[in-house]
Amino acid sequence: MSTADDGCLLLNTVLDPVGGAAFRTAIEALARPMGKHDHRDRPKRLADALVELAERKLRVQMQVTSSVETLLGLIGAPGADTEFSLPTPPAQPRRGDPSTWSGGPVTAT
Repeated sequence: MSTADDGCLLLNTVLDPVGGAAFRTAIEALARPMGKHDHRDRPKRLADALVELAERKLRVQMQVTSSVETLLGLIGAPGADTEFSLPTPPAQPRRGDPSTWSGGPVTAT
């Protein structure tokens, strides 16, 4: 992060596939046009969405499609798929605080 001469915050970052998918899911949901009178271009809507995300707590929900073998962490299991990233290795699909994990239905693929 750095600050431009006019005071704007400049960001340049790289997120891992899971973090990137979570971030993109949250930003895309907030960056949709707000009706026919919303004349902001996409970069402006994305910037506004980032500010909105920073100003409030938002629980991000994302769907991960995985085989049972991947959930069990078996050697040779395929990666799990998320909407906005490449497949993630078996060790990554569930990270963070286990109390925040959703216990939705599991469907083998």
